[in-house]
Amino acid sequence: MDAILHTLSSAAGVEASLLVSREGLVIEQAGRLDNVDTDLLAATASEIYSSAETAGERFGRGLLENVVLETEAARFLIATVTSDVFLLVTAGKKANLGLLRWEVQASAEQLKNEL
Repeated sequence: MDAILHTLSSAAGVEASLLVSREGLVIEQAGRLDNVDTDLLAATASEIYSSAETAGERFGRGLLENVVLETEAARFLIATVTSDVFLLVTAGKKANLGLLRWEVQASAEQLKNEL
């Protein structure tokens, strides 16, 4: 898992990657987020993931695969790994979103095979 997260964190524009439990606890992380409490980030991402998952189910659109959240200065990508674990990736605003989504999905599949 460590090697997958480190490889993902070294991708262009990526700041950090975190493997997070459904309860919002950091399982493993790679990369660096200055001035960010990663425990709080993981807990917040868990709430966002849960809300998006509920919305998908409520509207009959199937199981949640990923969430993309964009702010003024950053992008956050959340991808399902297993029913109990998701991958959270933080990137700068200038990161190539299409390539980043592909890298996150590929990494989520690799992590799924390791868990």
